[in-house]
Amino acid sequence: MKHILELELWSAPGKLLPSNMGKDLKRKFLSETGIDSNVFLGLSSVPGDVDVTNLRSALNAGELTYDDFSQFCSRFHFCVDVGNVESASRFLDYSNGMMVAWIHVPDEVGKADETRSIVNRIMLWANENGFILRNPDGTVVS
Repeated sequence: MKHILELELWSAPGKLLPSNMGKDLKRKFLSETGIDSNVFLGLSSVPGDVDVTNLRSALNAGELTYDDFSQFCSRFHFCVDVGNVESASRFLDYSNGMMVAWIHVPDEVGKADETRSIVNRIMLWANENGFILRNPDGTVVS
């Protein structure tokens, strides 16, 4: 029986990456890891109203500060408006890291060593390239 081990590739907080980074990263991932192309699904960050809602929630909870938001917007030339979807999205990506890809590793019964070897190669590549490999629940893969 074949199962899929789902993982996520995230940027480190404090880095502002292009919103299409995940799509552009696939070629680099494939050439440097040699892992099957179906394993890596690059994502693009698409700003939306949910980003405004999430930013407001984080500000109200004290997880992020308006001063940090304002400084970020000034530094990177975004509109200093919590209601602006682009500003909200990019600040959240910068503050929390940005998910750049889903990683789907085939995990077949009886092939645990092969699966672990693939995950280890992906972890090494992620670390060498300044990314974080996470489980869908947010925990870091180690």
